[in-house]
Amino acid sequence: MLSLVLLAAILFLGVMAQGGRASCDMWNRCTWLIFWCGAAVTVGMWAVNPWAALTFGMLVLGALTVAPWEQAFPRALYPAYAAGMAWVVLAPTMTPEMVPPVLLGFVLVGGWVGGWTLYSHWQGLRPYQRVWGRLWGWLPAPLFCWHEDSPTHLKAGQGNSNHLQSIAALTVAAGLALAWLASPWWLLGLPLLVLPLLVRVNKEGVFAQAHVHLGSACVAFLVVCLSRFHWPPWPILAGYVLAGVLVTRPWSPHRRSWDGRRFQLWNLVLREVWWPMGWRRRLLGVGTATWEPLTAPATMAKIDGVVFTTAHNEYVQFLVEHGLIGLGLLLSYLVLALGRLWAGGPEGQALFIVAVALCSIASANFPWTWFHEIPQGPTCRHCGNPALPPGVAAPETHCRCAEPRQLGPSQPLYVGSPGLLAMSLILAILVEAV
Repeated sequence: MLSLVLLAAILFLGVMAQGGRASCDMWNRCTWLIFWCGAAVTVGMWAVNPWAALTFGMLVLGALTVAPWEQAFPRALYPAYAAGMAWVVLAPTMTPEMVPPVLLGFVLVGGWVGGWTLYSHWQGLRPYQRVWGRLWGWLPAPLFCWHEDSPTHLKAGQGNSNHLQSIAALTVAAGLALAWLASPWWLLGLPLLVLPLLVRVNKEGVFAQAHVHLGSACVAFLVVCLSRFHWPPWPILAGYVLAGVLVTRPWSPHRRSWDGRRFQLWNLVLREVWWPMGWRRRLLGVGTATWEPLTAPATMAKIDGVVFTTAHNEYVQFLVEHGLIGLGLLLSYLVLALGRLWAGGPEGQALFIVAVALCSIASANFPWTWFHEIPQGPTCRHCGNPALPPGVAAPETHCRCAEPRQLGPSQPLYVGSPGLLAMSLILAILVEAV
C-alpha cells in the first residue's frame, strides 16, 4: 500500500506542481519528482534499518525548507540519493565474510597514501607535479598525477592535510581491526599507515587533529581487547569523551590557534545564529545544505572575514541544518550501530574499532558532507583579493581598492574529501552485515 502511495505521489504531484520559488524556478514538477524519489529511497532503507532511514529522511525533509534550490540539490540532495541507492542495493547483500577483505582494502589505501607521503617527502619542501599513465596518448587523461602545491604540509592527493591525516587515522584503525580479527602480524604495517601523521604534520610543526582520531582508534582497540575479560565498552568510551571535553573546553569561545578556530565558530553560530531563530528551527533545523549561506555573514563580521563552507563538525552541522530532532536521530543511529557491532562477534568488533575512529573524525572534520563546488564572488583585478559589493565594509582579507574597481571571475571552491566519503559509505553499508 505504501509503495502505491509513493508511486501516486511521484506521478500526480510531479504533474500538478506549479509556480516558482528560487531563481531557476526549481519549485516545480522536477523538484517534486526528486523529493518523492528521495522518499522512496527512505522507504527502501526502512526495510533494512529504520534508524538509518530516519536519518536519511531528515536530509529529504530538509529540502522543503531550503531556498535557493539550485544550491541545495547539487550540494547535498543528488549525492545523498546516489549514496542512499547504493546503500539500499548493497546493504541486504552484506555478510560477515566481507569484513576482512574490505578492511584489507582500507589498509591498502593507507599504504598508498603513506607511500605517496614518503615520495613527497623525498621531493623536499617544494611544490611538484608528476604525471604518469598516458598510455602513449590513448587515454584522454593520465591515470596518476602526483601533485603537491604546499611546501609546508603534505596532502598526498587529498583536499588538504587534515583530510590526508583523517584517512591515515582511519586506515590505522583498519590495521588494528585486522590485527584483532586475523593476525597480530598486521601491526607490522602500521609504520607506513601512520607516516602521514609524522611527516610535515602542519606548518606549525605541532600535533594535528588526526592525532586525536588516532587516539580514538587506539582506545577502541583497547576496549575490544578488554572484551576478552568481559569489560563493558561504554564506561571507557564515555570517560575518553569526557576527558576530551574537559581538555578542549568547547564552550569557551576564546581564540585558540590549535583548534583552527573551530570552537569559536561553533559558539558563534549556535548562540548568535541558530538559537535566536526560534523553536521551529531549533527542532527541525534550517534546511539541507544551508550552513555556508546561513553562517557566512556572521563569521565574516566576527572571525576576520573567514567563511566556513562547512562546520568541520558533522554533529554541529546536522544540529543547525536538521535541528534537535535530526541530531537525535543521527546519534541514535550511530549509538545503535556501534552497539550492533559490539555484539556482532569478531567481525563486528573489528568494524567497531574503525567506526569509533570515524565518529571521532566527524567531530573535527566532515567525512559525511558530500564533495561539492561552491561558486566564489568576483575578484579585484588590481589587488587579487575577493571583492564585496560596493558600500560593504571589507575585512582585511578582501579588496579595499578605491572605486571604481575592475572585477574578474574567481575559480570555484571545491569542498570535501571523496576518499573519506567512500570509506564512510562503505563502512555504513558493511555495518548491516552484522
